[in-house]
Amino acid sequence: MKAAAASCALLLAACSHATIANTPIEDNKENRSVLDILSRYKQAVEAKDIDAILTLVSPDYMDVAMPGRARDAKDYAALKTALKEQFDRTRSIRLELHPRDVKVDGDKASVDYFYVVRYDPVLPSGTSWRSETDDARLKLQRTQGLWKIVSGL
Repeated sequence: MKAAAASCALLLAACSHATIANTPIEDNKENRSVLDILSRYKQAVEAKDIDAILTLVSPDYMDVAMPGRARDAKDYAALKTALKEQFDRTRSIRLELHPRDVKVDGDKASVDYFYVVRYDPVLPSGTSWRSETDDARLKLQRTQGLWKIVSGL
């Protein structure tokens, strides 16, 4: 009986896929390359580095307006302007990203993730840290071998 249980456990382990640490996402080259973009985005946001963010973004970037959400439609130029305005109004930003799913279909990919952003807005009254959490989806397109963000910021 114990031998049968051990055999079943080994078979199940052999059929399971390795996952990327602290995520339910299958560990493979494509998923890692997509998640690398998410990681680089996090670093650039925390550094408030607009140029670093824009190197990750496709010139064809387009976000549509979301009814019931504080999100306006924006293209690449509007994204650049929005980032500058947000960073100018913020002293410091800390961003946690928790990837939940990656889908790669040829030269298109998406990352579903949960985020926690903590920020210190510039206020006349001084420091007052705030935080927001939400689920989000980043969409990417591979162009000349590189993943670029096409929507979701």
